[in-house]
Amino acid sequence: MFYFSHSYNPTRGLLYRKDENAMRQRLVMPILFYCFAFTNLLPEMKLAGQERNGWNSRTVAGNGGDQLERGEKPATGSQIGQPFGVEIGPEGHLFITEVAHHRIWKVDLNTDQKTLIAGTGRRGYQGDGDAATNAQLNEPYELRFSRSGDIYFVEMQNHVIRKVAKKTGVISTIAGTGLPGFSGDGGPANEAKLNRPHSLVIDDHHQKIYVADIGNHRIRAIDLDTGIISTLAGTGEKKLPTDGQTSEGSPILGPRALALQADQLWIALREGHSLWYLDLESKTLHHAAGVGKKGFEQDRIPAKKAHFRGPKGIALTPNGNIVIVDTENHAIRIYSPSDRHVTTIAGSGPDDAGFQENGIGNHPIRMNRPHGVTVDTQGRIYVGDTLNHRVRELSRRK
Repeated sequence: MFYFSHSYNPTRGLLYRKDENAMRQRLVMPILFYCFAFTNLLPEMKLAGQERNGWNSRTVAGNGGDQLERGEKPATGSQIGQPFGVEIGPEGHLFITEVAHHRIWKVDLNTDQKTLIAGTGRRGYQGDGDAATNAQLNEPYELRFSRSGDIYFVEMQNHVIRKVAKKTGVISTIAGTGLPGFSGDGGPANEAKLNRPHSLVIDDHHQKIYVADIGNHRIRAIDLDTGIISTLAGTGEKKLPTDGQTSEGSPILGPRALALQADQLWIALREGHSLWYLDLESKTLHHAAGVGKKGFEQDRIPAKKAHFRGPKGIALTPNGNIVIVDTENHAIRIYSPSDRHVTTIAGSGPDDAGFQENGIGNHPIRMNRPHGVTVDTQGRIYVGDTLNHRVRELSRRK
């Protein structure tokens, strides 16, 4: 008859067994250790997989084609060339900027009806004072709505901000001259120069428009009451900001996308591969996510350890999270201010561009250089999936 007792050597990390003949036989303690570690890591691994596969995807506009089409066909049966900016309007309709053909569309998500809002399909810069549908645009990137329902949008290649009046449908230029450059602070915005503006938000409380003037590495502010333009952040120097620094007179690197949450102006830095916010009361910049270098993590990670690769769109969710379009990683990620983590819900990194609606197993929802993003009141996320020539809706699985 045999009985066993055990002893443990903490220095070598080994468990020994003794039998009645005092023979020691070494058991493999490292195996027990790894089993223990795996058991404890399993919940975190399951959480990461649930986040990736906990979302449904469907196409709400575009059929994958990018050719110029005329007429107002059903949105899901239409070709929409390179959708960039997306925005939910005051009545719940989806608005889309079509960069390849220089137009802006409205989509009724209930009826699938697509209606032209601005642009003729021809590249150019003309039409101010006339109906927006008769105007020529040059790569409209993002659009926003004022409280009164007017549409404001950036035209990246015309270096201007334009407006479509809700009551009349007439288009006008409110900032920029049509030529690239930097000038005009302290004077009328329509006499100032911008350089490839990419994004904008409207601050109805302060009656201002904030513009990501990315070519100038600045954020500009336009006073809607006076029409005067100024610089809110940036000096033109290509340098990451410092956490807590004053925004005015300090550098900011590649401000690409903006979102507004009360007195916090959220900023995605394209060249800076990170997420920041500007406190509009204290005029200070604060680092939220990203190490400032290119990279990617599939799973949930502390925000300040996360890597991005040229983020080009951000939007707020109803519960206060920030959706980040990590364009060159072909991914959609979410930053949670409450726990300061970043989670990936679609896409798997720079080498996995493609098209797939719903994530299955280890294969996530796939996109191809997505850009703009907006979120509706129900938390559904809409993304301009640019090189798939579609607008995608992401919603949580029930």
